[in-house]
Amino acid sequence: LRGLSPRSPLIAASLEWVQRQAATCAAPWSLSWAILCCFAYGVDTQNLKAQLTDLTVKQSQYSCVEIAAALLALEAGQIVVPFVMPDEESEDV
Repeated sequence: LRGLSPRSPLIAASLEWVQRQAATCAAPWSLSWAILCCFAYGVDTQNLKAQLTDLTVKQSQYSCVEIAAALLALEAGQIVVPFVMPDEESEDV
């Protein structure tokens, strides 16, 4: 999707799909990436973060990568996350 406008129909449809899938996701790893994706494109992630928090409380064992992804997702917007898409007006990096 690199090079496409953040407002293109393909991006919008993809984000809608991610949000629909994430709403019923029971895997912390997948939900974490859905949150990071939505956050990168400016979609509100508060409900998904609450869902991830609930999931992590219910399970007791995680791999290091699951923990890392969940921490990035739960802290998105509060710490520097390198997955934010630039505005259309700004130059590509």
